[in-house]
Amino acid sequence: MKRILMLIPCLCFLLLAAPAAGEDTRDDPKAAAVCVEPQPAEKAECKDVQEDRHAPAICIEPTPATADTGEKIEDDWQAPTIRIDPKLATEDVPEDIRNVDALVKEMFDYWRGKASESTVDMTIHRPDWERTMTIEAWTRGETESLFVIAAPPKDNGNGTLKKGREMWMYNPKVNRVIKLPPSMMSQGWMGSDFSNNDIAKSDSLISDYVHTIEGMEVHDGKKVYLVKSVPKPAAPVVWGMLKLKIREDSILLSEEYYDEDLELVKAMVASEIQMLGDRLFPKIWRMQKADAVDEYTELTYQRLEFKEDLPGNLFTLSNLRTPRK
Repeated sequence: MKRILMLIPCLCFLLLAAPAAGEDTRDDPKAAAVCVEPQPAEKAECKDVQEDRHAPAICIEPTPATADTGEKIEDDWQAPTIRIDPKLATEDVPEDIRNVDALVKEMFDYWRGKASESTVDMTIHRPDWERTMTIEAWTRGETESLFVIAAPPKDNGNGTLKKGREMWMYNPKVNRVIKLPPSMMSQGWMGSDFSNNDIAKSDSLISDYVHTIEGMEVHDGKKVYLVKSVPKPAAPVVWGMLKLKIREDSILLSEEYYDEDLELVKAMVASEIQMLGDRLFPKIWRMQKADAVDEYTELTYQRLEFKEDLPGNLFTLSNLRTPRK
């Protein structure tokens, strides 16, 4: 009993010296009598700290996060510090084309020109048949286009006029002009794999999409930029995404079309780049659906002339009926 009585003062002393739950004891010399369990060594930066039963309840003192610029992020005392090497964002992209919108616009202007006249053979290939049409085409600016079929005789005179977002088709057999609704702009032109918008080289690519550069390749000794284009909110388009390959001299090498689920639907590929008119230009454009092995449509340029301008009355409904060449 005497031994128990002698231990009571010691126990009381220890209870008085022990810190309350959550109390900081680092600056309290009385806390030296308290046994502290060993803590795990500090982990390397940016690596997960594995669960350790010996770890203290609170292992990090919250500190204010700062951005790379050194500016304090107000009211965010536990935000992680993210470090990004600025070189990673720009080292592969030359300074003169870091504006991807300008890159796409230059490609479009090079492809379409201020105005143009051309003669194109369109070949629609299917596993059990193939047919070819000869088309006379005129374009002006970014939004005006006129196409008239010259051959074969049974299709002669069929025409298409596009002004802005509106399009009309003329059938000489019934002598009737039909205005296409927006829902038909993505339909195949004259049964081909090129849609009505494709054949008109629509400026929708410029006005309705946001572009980013995903990477770079080298083809035939020239840099080729890989561009991803996604629709702007509420843009009146049918594609969920486009992917372009644009050569450093503004020549479009390919364009891929993806649906709203980002599944590839079709792709257009250019080939036989040569002098046409006053510039290098692909002579052949092939459009092929992703799920079709032996089905495609090819446009082959027989003649192409780029001009400064064309008469405005060329792109009218009356001229669609009776083209003035």
